[in-house]
Amino acid sequence: MVVFGSLTFDVNPVFPLFGLPERLADPLSLPFASIPGFADSTVDFHAGTLHFGRLAGRQLAVLAGRLHYYEGHRMAAVVHPLRTLRLLGAEGLIVT
Repeated sequence: MVVFGSLTFDVNPVFPLFGLPERLADPLSLPFASIPGFADSTVDFHAGTLHFGRLAGRQLAVLAGRLHYYEGHRMAAVVHPLRTLRLLGAEGLIVT
């Protein structure tokens, strides 16, 4: 699982994360607003989209954008996407 904020920079010159959702094979993209229980991101440059796909033979879930408590979301809503992906089998987490 990878969680992005603004997606505006590379964080590792060996494995740049910029543009990762667009590099996924067999992609499926869902706006947060279309997923029951997910709140919509209101921060500029946070896409609010969940992407599924494969990269280098591994299945990935990418949260493009994230929710923040300071946006007025309840803490349960802020952590709901991460808990959901864990229940779907996510075993690791990279947060930018």
